[in-house]
Amino acid sequence: ETMSTPTTHTDNPNSSKSPEEALQFVEAGMNLAGHVITDPHLQELLRQLAHHEISFEEYDAATTRHIMGRA
Repeated sequence: ETMSTPTTHTDNPNSSKSPEEALQFVEAGMNLAGHVITDPHLQELLRQLAHHEISFEEYDAATTRHIMGRA
């Protein structure tokens, strides 16, 4: 048997959510989980991801570089 791997990102052109609605949904979930994003650069990267201006891979790499550069 093959176990399915959960996905962390999908590009669904048929999504009924606007980029702003998707961004609000993600931010609300993160806030509820105690992961409030206060860094303006990380907020901008998340906005770019929601608007499909960057890919998830680009978002992941940029946030990691930004966070690790400050560690």
